Amino acid sequence: MFRLMRQPRQVIGKQAGKMMEETKQEIYENKDCQNVYGVVLAGGVGARMGNVEKPKQFMEVGGKPVLILVLEKFAVHPGFDKVLVLSPKQWMRYTEDLIRKYIPQKDNVAVIEGGSTRNETIMNSIRYLEQEQLLDEETVIVTHDSVRPFVTHRIIEENIMA
Repeated sequence: MFRLMRQPRQVIGKQAGKMMEETKQEIYENKDCQNVYGVVLAGGVGARMGNVEKPKQFMEVGGKPVLILVLEKFAVHPGFDKVLVLSPKQWMRYTEDLIRKYIPQKDNVAVIEGGSTRNETIMNSIRYLEQEQLLDEETVIVTHDSVRPFVTHRIIEENIMA
């Protein structure tokens, strides 16, 4: 069917640099034979944080919402055909407004409704890809939590190629 990559993980050691170069080359060489989608999981409401006025993915770090720090890496990554942002229904408009404000290359970013659990949110992204006829046996889906802003392009590339 398709490959669903979980949270990006980091490869450490001497081979990391070599893998990085091979990965870049493979992404560009094989781009037309795979459908690769980034799925940013922003569906939570931060209930464990207590009484806060907005979910933690919208809280600012260094003058920008945490979600935007993640999207700045995902939206420009050449390995993705499209980036899906899954947001709580009541925060979808706000999410779209943030993307318009901060992400100039927003043409490949879509905001869709998340679910009530992490798994439901991931399944919503898969349903979206199915409905848009973008899902086949070659499809790669890389998921990432919106509140983990320190993901690197290298980690993303390693996960696309895993």
